[in-house]
Amino acid sequence: MKVPLLLEMGVHPKVASATSSASIFFTSLVSNTSFAVFGLILEDYALISFIFGIIFTYLGRLTFKWSCKMIAKEVEQQRDVFIVLMMGGVLLLSTILMASQELRDIARGCERTIQYSGGICGD
Repeated sequence: MKVPLLLEMGVHPKVASATSSASIFFTSLVSNTSFAVFGLILEDYALISFIFGIIFTYLGRLTFKWSCKMIAKEVEQQRDVFIVLMMGGVLLLSTILMASQELRDIARGCERTIQYSGGICGD
């Protein structure tokens, strides 16, 4: 969300990308540190999430580059529309997945507590 906003403000694309990446890095670092301090990191989930994160970040980058090349043949405005649609799609998918997880937990009768609830794999 930051990169399109920075681009719209006239910031150079490489600077906008670097600024967003640095912001994400420090946000993630603080979040992970908080989880580690409170002993809430599950090593098996963390390892799997890290591996999937690396793989899908790379695949997403390749897909985005390919998509931009395809759209670059068209009008420049369509590129902006494509980026907005991609961000909206990610937000929509996230909303659907979080809602389905919550509905599944409600159907199972799971109670939410402050303590770790077992994640998607149960206790």
